[in-house]
Amino acid sequence: MAWTLLAAGLSFLINPDIGTARIGAIALFIFLFAAFYSPGEGPVPSCYSAEIFPLAQREQGVAFAATIGLGWASVLSITFPRMLIAMTPVGGMLPIISRISCHLIGFVFVAFGFYAGLNVVAFIMIFFLVP
Repeated sequence: MAWTLLAAGLSFLINPDIGTARIGAIALFIFLFAAFYSPGEGPVPSCYSAEIFPLAQREQGVAFAATIGLGWASVLSITFPRMLIAMTPVGGMLPIISRISCHLIGFVFVAFGFYAGLNVVAFIMIFFLVP
């Protein structure tokens, strides 16, 4: 997904005098990003928030999770025009989001690798130390 955002950001460098190639490239890569995001990470937050709360507090928990998600979406939508003016499409928004996505992917792999290693160590310790 990160490469589609990077390509969309770099598509702003296409000369607008050529014709509709610039708009077509930007639209294509944004569409590809949505196509990759929708079946993968897109619906996860709402499904996850519906499952982590016990049945007695599930309604309140989902309402709280939706409030947090929509609250940050509103903060982003309010500040986006100012950020777009300050950073420009090419130098700021889409490449920065792409870099953040790549860093987060690396962080997740490191974190999961660490916890997987702890599980292996715990398995070995239990296998040899528990009678």
